[in-house]
Formats: sequence, structure tokens, C-alpha cells
Amino acid sequence: MDITVDGYAGKSITLHVPDDAAFSECDERTFASWAGGGDPRWPALRYHQGPGQIDELWILDVNREPIVINAMDGDETSAEHLAELHAILESMTFEE
Repeated sequence: MDITVDGYAGKSITLHVPDDAAFSECDERTFASWAGGGDPRWPALRYHQGPGQIDELWILDVNREPIVINAMDGDETSAEHLAELHAILESMTFEE
């Protein structure tokens, strides 16, 4: 989905960890969405905490630098908490 935060354009992507994900059967007992490419600006992996986890990624182009914001929730997250989380994301500003 197209998004704009503080005037910067980007995309949002929602990732769902499968409800039946068997973390103990994964390499190094870790379920991850992506691995870094050795660049020190990027984390090595995006680890997940458990089955059913939902990650909403907001990927922005801020002055030609990619900014990735990761908001995590799960089935037990209340609608009130989600609304607060989105309000925080939408109110973000960037300074040089």
C-alpha cells in the first residue's frame, strides 16, 4: 500500500508469521523474515517472537535513504493499542 509520512513517500507491507510455525525446526531455532547483506546499517536478521506474529513494515525514501519502520503485534493486540500504534507511526517526523 502507498503511504506518506512527514511528506516522504513509501510503501507498507504486512508480514504474518504462520500460526503453525515451528521455531524449533528452523535453522538456529530462529524464524526470521530477512537476512542482512553485511551492511552495518542493516540488522543481520529480523527475528520473530512467536507464531501468529504480525509485522507491519513502513518503508520510506527519506532523502534517498531507505528507512524501514517495523511495528509488531499479534492476535491478542487490542484495537485500542493498534490505533495508538498507527497514530505514533503517522505522527513521525524526520530531521537532518
